[in-house]
Amino acid sequence: MAFTKRNQRTRARIRRIILADTVRLGVIGAGYWGKKVIQEYTRLSKNELGLDLPIISDLKEDNLNYCNEVLKIPKENLTLDYMDMINSEDIDAIHICTKNGSHYNIGRQVLDSKKHVLIEKPMTMNSREALELRNIAASESLVLKVGHIYRFNNAIGKLGKLTGEGYFGEIYCMNFQWVSLIESPSNTDIIYDLAPHPVDISNDLLDRWPTRVQCKAKPYRRESLEEHAFITMEYEDNLMVHIELSWLSPWKTRQITIVGSDRCARIDSLNQTIEIHENSDNRAFSLDVIRNNTIYDEVKNFVETIRAAHLMGAMSCSFLNDAPNGLNNVTVLEHLRTSLEQDRTVRIDYKE
Repeated sequence: MAFTKRNQRTRARIRRIILADTVRLGVIGAGYWGKKVIQEYTRLSKNELGLDLPIISDLKEDNLNYCNEVLKIPKENLTLDYMDMINSEDIDAIHICTKNGSHYNIGRQVLDSKKHVLIEKPMTMNSREALELRNIAASESLVLKVGHIYRFNNAIGKLGKLTGEGYFGEIYCMNFQWVSLIESPSNTDIIYDLAPHPVDISNDLLDRWPTRVQCKAKPYRRESLEEHAFITMEYEDNLMVHIELSWLSPWKTRQITIVGSDRCARIDSLNQTIEIHENSDNRAFSLDVIRNNTIYDEVKNFVETIRAAHLMGAMSCSFLNDAPNGLNNVTVLEHLRTSLEQDRTVRIDYKE
């Protein structure tokens, strides 16, 4: 069977990664979050992993100047046109840190260029687009990850092990408080911007997705696009998850409360602390958690997964934040919007 030039280039890229143990990666978007991501890739490239960061793209000169002056990215590695890296035969993977509404179009271009990709949350703005990206990645054996950063938080990881072991007994309910005081991001609502985190953490801890959801939300400082929301997610076995989201609270809080028949827990995911309450004797104590750099561990995992995928095949690798999770997360967000707009509880229809 004859190979096209694209097939030959892809095979050469895979062979280089396997033999040289090096991944060449680009980042699209050097705004607030992109700068943090680029900083960790730069740190990672100086450590034991084989990683080159040959190109960074952003639409604003100021952001590129910051990358050059503060993050010490050479000017020749900076570009205003992200197509430079998509069209490059020397780039193996791309991390997308752009605005939510651009994730699908750029993600599709990256996958069409036969490159691995990590897309910041949410994966897309609707489940149809997320399903399309998932299917393209699967058909091309490409790694597609989504930036569900709390999958790499050591406190959340420890909590996941405890729930899996039945440490809390029967879990009755979970509460999330995800609030802070910030200027509301333009062109986005709080549901698509903040809800992906507690929705994903719930799946990580419970290993299942909600069956029904209800959402109430309102804008306050602007005419449209909600800034404060209350969400209820219902699961099988009468379990409920309640989520409060806000850009209006002066106290930045990322707190999770688990209420179980044997024990309860309160988790501060910012400081990575876990406080346990023993129901039997009304005793409280803290668990030891080694605090980690979640962004660093996420980008390191992305690079390691790419290398493993080239050795074993993308579908043989274990993804902490893979495309199916991203798809189901977006599906929940869609149904939250439906609940809000129709003022009712809605049953979730997940896509296969």
